[in-house]
Amino acid sequence: MEFGASWCDETDQRDQIIDSLTTSLGSGEAANAFVQTVCDSWTGSNFTFILVSAYLVFFMQTGFAMLCAGSVRTKNTMNILIKNVLDACAGALAYYVTGWAFAYGASANGFIGHSNFALAGIDKTGSF
Repeated sequence: MEFGASWCDETDQRDQIIDSLTTSLGSGEAANAFVQTVCDSWTGSNFTFILVSAYLVFFMQTGFAMLCAGSVRTKNTMNILIKNVLDACAGALAYYVTGWAFAYGASANGFIGHSNFALAGIDKTGSF
């Protein structure tokens, strides 16, 4: 069985896991609770990893801004800082338009997504 982020959502694989755990745990309810706990932990660790990575990228942006501000004359400092802020805004907009689809869209080849560009087709409930 391939262990990935989407294995918790696929009911046939989940049922196979529950069936295999039923023999070792003795009851279907205990196995179901165990699998649900694993799925919740897996989802939580994925969100934590994504958020920590995003925080690091934004801290890198501030480092780049300070590096650029130190590399130019004093009169040009405001211009270079505005350029760095606009760079971060352009990156956020680009992620909105294409990044979500590439990272989380349906994939035909297992490498890159090809649906949900600009979050089209995403329901409003916030489920992933």
